[in-house]
Parts: sequence; C-alpha cells; structure tokens
Amino acid sequence: MTGFEDEPTQLLEAFAPDTFFAETYRIDALLGGGASSQVYAATDLRSGARVALKILRKERQQTRAQLEEQRARFARESDVLSALIHPSIVRIFEVGAAPDGTPYFAMEALDGETLASRLAREKCLPLEVVLRLVAFAADAIDHAHALGVVHRDLKPENLFLPSEGGLPLKVLDFGLSRVIDVGARLTAVGATIGTPRYMAPEQILSARDAIPAVDVYALGVCAYEALAGASPFDAADQAQLLGAILHGRRVPLRVRRPELPAAVEAVLDKAMSAKAAARHMSAVELAAALYRAARITPDADLPRAVARAAYDAPAAPERLTPVHDPRTPDPVARARAEADARAQSSESNTGRLRAYEEPLRFSSVPTPPVLRVPAAGGPSAMLWVLYAVGALVLLGVGALAALLLFS
Repeated sequence: MTGFEDEPTQLLEAFAPDTFFAETYRIDALLGGGASSQVYAATDLRSGARVALKILRKERQQTRAQLEEQRARFARESDVLSALIHPSIVRIFEVGAAPDGTPYFAMEALDGETLASRLAREKCLPLEVVLRLVAFAADAIDHAHALGVVHRDLKPENLFLPSEGGLPLKVLDFGLSRVIDVGARLTAVGATIGTPRYMAPEQILSARDAIPAVDVYALGVCAYEALAGASPFDAADQAQLLGAILHGRRVPLRVRRPELPAAVEAVLDKAMSAKAAARHMSAVELAAALYRAARITPDADLPRAVARAAYDAPAAPERLTPVHDPRTPDPVARARAEADARAQSSESNTGRLRAYEEPLRFSSVPTPPVLRVPAAGGPSAMLWVLYAVGALVLLGVGALAALLLFS
C-alpha cells in the first residue's frame, strides 16, 4: 500500500481558479460575462503579468450558423481592439485559440469598477465628475469613429473607472461594434443590436445602418443617467421604452436635478435628439458643449480635442480662466490665448459691422439721380444733334455733286 489508493478522484471544473488555459494562462477568477463570452482574471505564465482573458464559450443548443456568427463577431472585436490604440480604450495583448479551437484574447487587467456599479452605489454624480468622464469617453469614441468603427453598445456597464492610473475612464467591449466598410456582413437587415435603453431611434429601426451619431446619442443618455440617477425614459415595459425613444419622450433633467444649469439640459436634449442630423456632429463636440453650458473650466489634463473645442466655440457662455502652471506647457492656456487674439482682432471691425445688425429701412436707401432738363432760352441738346446731322448730310451731298460734275 502506498497511501494514495484511498484518495478520491477529483474532477476540476473547466475555467475554475488555478486551472490552466491554452497552456499559457492560469485562471485566477471569473470577472464577468455575457451571452457569448466570459472574462477571467488570469496570469500569463510566460511573464507573470496579470491579464483579463476573454474566452468565447460554446453553448450546446447553438446551431452551426449561430456559432459561426459568434466566432466572426469575436474575431472582429479582437481585430478592432488591436487597431484602436488609445489611452482610454482597453488594450489588447494577444489573440489566439486554445488547442481545442476555443478563441480567446488577452487584454490589460484593470482594477476598479464600471460606471454602472458606481451609479448603483451613489445614484448620481457631481456635475464636474460627469463632465470629466464624458470628455475622456468622447475622445476615445471619436478616435474609433475616425477609423470607421461605431461602438453601438455604449452604456455605463461598458465605461470602466480604474482605481489607479492617470486616466479616469476606459471604454470596454467592442463586441457589437460595426466597422462601417464591412459591418453589413454580420448584421441582417432590420436586426436590432445593442441595449435598448441606450439605442438611438435609427439603431432600433436597423442596426445595419448605424452611424457614429448613435454613439453620440448613447453617450448623452449615459451622461443624463450619471447626473439624474435614473433613465431619461419613464417606461414600465419594453414596448413603452421603445415608443418613448422613437418619439423622443423624455423626463426633463430639471425635474430630477433642478439645481443643474438649464443650459446643460439643453445640451443633453440635443445629444438625444430623435433625428441624427440634429445631434452634435461628434462626441467631442458634445463634451465641449457640456463644459460651456456648465461654465466650468476644463482641466489642463483633459484630452486636447475637448479642451480646444470648448475654447474655440463661437459663442462660449463666458470667458474661461484655466489654471496655468508657468513651469509646464499648458495646451489649454495656449488655446485660450489663440481665442483671445482672434477676439481682439475682431473688435476693431465691430463698428463697421454694426450696420448689418438692423434691417435696412427705406430712409437709408440713397436717392436715385435726377435727370436735369436744360433751361429754356437756348437750344436743347437734341436740337444740337439735329444740327450736326444736317451739316453732315449737306457736306455729303456737296461732295457727291462735285464728283459727278468733274468726272
């Protein structure tokens, strides 16, 4: 007897803590998951680094077509994340497949919580905090849009708030994103993709035609919820929710947060317009408009695009005064100086342009020139013309007669 015969056989559950995956990663804990994939905290055995491992899971009841579509979406998400190199977008380290063919990719590990978790605990956030989160999310979303990627599933669950590091926010989960050039291949006509509470009307009608404006809409809804602590749509069920979104029926922000500036409500109303063309042209424009409406000075560490848009707007609510450390370069102060220089150069033309501020009156129309008739007593101009014509005729007759006489 060796002493080992009496030990019971134990079967380890797949992906349980301390199990191994793809011969490369040790599973530490389950972080979360959705309908098609799960995310685990893991350790890369090659380097000892902590990573977040996203693994595509296969359901037994899935058809072959459903599995192929899931694999295509999973592969596209890894491709999109590999292309989107931005500090406010989660980084991807490796894409691969386990020996049994299970696809996976490893991302940077983040410590913190999602915006949804924080709102569940605190209900609503201060205006300054919300504006800062929107600014960093907007810069990341505009970066994706510039590369032709529409997220299509922006919501508080996909906005991560790291507990460490210099950036306050990371955008997660591009699994439902649409690459504008090829996105139609994975989206059937009339399909609805996304989370209904954050979907723009045109996205509800057809996910295939989703354009960057749907992300502006969703970011506006996220900002409203972070400020109000509740959804802008007062609906008892899914049907009422979809009807409220399609017809633009929202609870005004002032009903839930009356102390907030009315201009902030107006900016969010524009972001959540039922018509895509009526919204802000970009997510950065939305973030900058919120800073102007709130009359809050953008911090010096905000994304440059947001700070520049906040200062370069033609109709800022008031002149902002950023805090500037003379020992370090300050892009916000530089943008402010450029805006002040343009304003000073235009002041000299104010007087000249004031004439155009009021409608034209009849009294200001110049009097047309008057035709003056020559005074009586002398030959008129017409008479002198007749005299000249007669003289020319006589000279011509005389010349013709002389020619006939001497020929």
